Amino acid sequence: MDKKLGLSRDIRFNKRVNEAEFDPARNRWTVCSSDGSVTSARYFVLCTGLGSKPYTPELPGLSDFAGERHHTALWPQQGLDLAGKRVGVIGTGASGVQVAQEAAGVAAHLTVFQRTPNLALPMRQRKLDDDTIRRMKEDYPRAYQKRRTTFGGFDYEFLEKSASEVSEDERRATFERVWEIGDFAPWVGSFNELLANEQSNRAAYDFWRDKTRARINDPAIAEMLAPTEPIHPYGAKRPSLEQNFFDIFNQRNVSLVDLRKTPIDRVTRSGIKTAAGEHDLDILVLATGFDAVTGGLTSIDIRGTQGETLREKWAKGVRAHLGMAAAGFPNLLFRLWPAQPERFRQRADLRGASGRLDRSASGPRSPTQLDAARGNGRRGGSVASASACSCGRDSLPASRLLVFRREHSRQAARDAVLRRWSLDIHGEMQRKRRTRVRGIRDRLSFAFRPVQFKGDRSCLTS
Repeated sequence: MDKKLGLSRDIRFNKRVNEAEFDPARNRWTVCSSDGSVTSARYFVLCTGLGSKPYTPELPGLSDFAGERHHTALWPQQGLDLAGKRVGVIGTGASGVQVAQEAAGVAAHLTVFQRTPNLALPMRQRKLDDDTIRRMKEDYPRAYQKRRTTFGGFDYEFLEKSASEVSEDERRATFERVWEIGDFAPWVGSFNELLANEQSNRAAYDFWRDKTRARINDPAIAEMLAPTEPIHPYGAKRPSLEQNFFDIFNQRNVSLVDLRKTPIDRVTRSGIKTAAGEHDLDILVLATGFDAVTGGLTSIDIRGTQGETLREKWAKGVRAHLGMAAAGFPNLLFRLWPAQPERFRQRADLRGASGRLDRSASGPRSPTQLDAARGNGRRGGSVASASACSCGRDSLPASRLLVFRREHSRQAARDAVLRRWSLDIHGEMQRKRRTRVRGIRDRLSFAFRPVQFKGDRSCLTS
């Protein structure tokens, strides 16, 4: 890809952006990097992702620990030898589950510190032969197209029936079928109202709980990992996928600490002290996740037109226009946008959707167009950002913009963009409403009259 598109010419490697400030006099962003270099750009696009800033809890004495300490997001690239060591894992999210599964097989002793049980689902991981891989690749176009229409962009679709309208035997048989499929099928490939109907949701949880507890020998441990009463509704938190996570707690070298009952008092030189006692450790693993969504954005000192930082602006809550721009920060755009449900959507599909939105404003970019944009993107000795170069707008007069592949005045372009987005959003809402109504119409005693949108659709011409 780099050979075809020449991407490395527009990428600066091994640099960390520390700060950026908008210059109202020049209408440009000044971006400062860790090596002292300064970049000037018309557009400042933040592609920091929703999980780029690791979160480390403020545990008393954490810096005093004498053994090895690693965050799962900053794992040693050369690997970490856990064999024969006393390993402690704080957290039972996706990374905590993975580390615990691997450590249990080689560590002298593994201690898992759990705050909230993970309603993990069976991964059903298997080795694929060449013929299976070939057939899967042949199906990629259909699978990618399907993801555009499914809930969250997953490979599964909810069934066209609810758990409350079938018999107990059929409900149980359906739960068993999607359980054998594994992956996210028991979550988003089951009955259509599991995430909306409390009784159906509880039935799904009870099935998960019973399946999980059957794998755990100690009833006390089973109650901690799969409580009789749910900590939260089934599927309300994105489930992790596991291979043998629940089985490892049957091993003599694995113990579980319930931090709700015995919270951490402090970290000592030799391990972790809880309200119930001290656990000696050689290696401490922090599987504590990320400062999600906004962490990567606010970790950079970004100052807008009023001198206010983005961190200060969002101190009392995140507010963004269409989830991708903030008032007072001109030409600052976000990818994997704040105020959007990224954690419940496949991120590859979300990036594709946001990329299509970006391209709708600037048109497609072939290698030839990229080369032309590069030539127009560098002026007066300043280095324009890759995002500024790729949009190709510097070649237009200052009073004109390229929107939906056509040249417009700035005001007309702005109006066209707002009308286009309004129509797109309205159309999507209408489509979802019609789908929902068709599913419940037979149970309603009154009829719906569809609402017709009477806005100006002339901006849809391409």
